[in-house]
Amino acid sequence: MRAPVGFALFRSIGALGFELWLTALAREWRGRGFGRAMVLEALATPAGRVAHLVRVNREGTHAQVMRRLLDSVEYAAIRDTPVAHWFVRRDAPAAVMQYFRTAGITCREPV
Repeated sequence: MRAPVGFALFRSIGALGFELWLTALAREWRGRGFGRAMVLEALATPAGRVAHLVRVNREGTHAQVMRRLLDSVEYAAIRDTPVAHWFVRRDAPAAVMQYFRTAGITCREPV
């Protein structure tokens, strides 16, 4: 049996939809387009179609790669905190986008 190439997990954010919460790709598959393909496939699922939020750990080894990937799949950077860069789908409802841009955030940031 072969080891998995990677995975993507979603987390519910209640009435606001889902967050693309965690992704991983085996080291030997990186840099060849598999990560982008995996994220696109995940975003095509029912949960992925309402995954309005993605947070990227600022200290993550591949933070810049993930920022470029999110830009290419129609996510816009909308907020920066000391811990994370926040992205929202460009087609998210205006109220969802406004909430993440300005509201007090009570959900934990990635560590």
